[in-house]
Amino acid sequence: MKSTKFLIISLFAGILLCSCEQEDGTVYTGELDKLVSFASPKYTQELVDEDGTQIKIKLQRAQTAGTLDVPIIFESQSDLIQMNDLVVHFADGEAVAYGTVSHPGASGLDIGIEYQATLSIDEEAVSVSPGGISAQQVVLTRKLTWKSVGEGIFTSNDIYGATYSVEVLSTEEDPNIFKALGLYEDGYDILIIVDKANGTAVIPQQEIGLSLFGADYPKTWLRADACTYSNGVITITPGSADNFNRWIVQPAPGTLGAFVSSPEILVLPQGSY
Repeated sequence: MKSTKFLIISLFAGILLCSCEQEDGTVYTGELDKLVSFASPKYTQELVDEDGTQIKIKLQRAQTAGTLDVPIIFESQSDLIQMNDLVVHFADGEAVAYGTVSHPGASGLDIGIEYQATLSIDEEAVSVSPGGISAQQVVLTRKLTWKSVGEGIFTSNDIYGATYSVEVLSTEEDPNIFKALGLYEDGYDILIIVDKANGTAVIPQQEIGLSLFGADYPKTWLRADACTYSNGVITITPGSADNFNRWIVQPAPGTLGAFVSSPEILVLPQGSY
């Protein structure tokens, strides 16, 4: 089913993480005495209160003689994620040093939201090792306990022109948070936050696993700020300048892409709402 979906999309296009491991990047020795690399391009962690309020990001260097200060360019999508010291300090003889990223702790993060930041080596000051990693993305979320609530029915009018079943999960922490497994493509689960009292729902910006806009834009995200909710039915209504329901080909704050043009409708499983 999913491969068939992708073929359909190709014709039309002609269109939450629990690991905190960091794999070693590559650093080489050489004539330069300033060759550094991040350990991995991405650091992800689902936080619990016991994790505290700081994470350590590993930086490595090839030459260990002498001290070395590596300036970091830090960009965060939220004021809750900060890096107070924008320099990573290597002591004499150290091959590994760490930058510290601060956050308010799991309880201080909104449920169901990904908090993202990027650390980049200031290459005007320090050289990145050939084959090394010059930037590391940090993705933090509050850990949730998911449980299956059954099979929902999804009608994709804008993308597939088809109706099919999807497994839906909800959280023990908040029954108004849902996840539709592989909503558009296997392995790309879509988080949906429902406000039943106001009859609305929000889909935070997430990659859908398809390329909706051709080879020049290999990834597509969905962000839907203005979905409707009624009696277990979540509708991504057509987007507009006043209704930000949109397919996006650049992560925030980029908005290049297209508004949702036809309703995408998810009927939640009976008894889940």
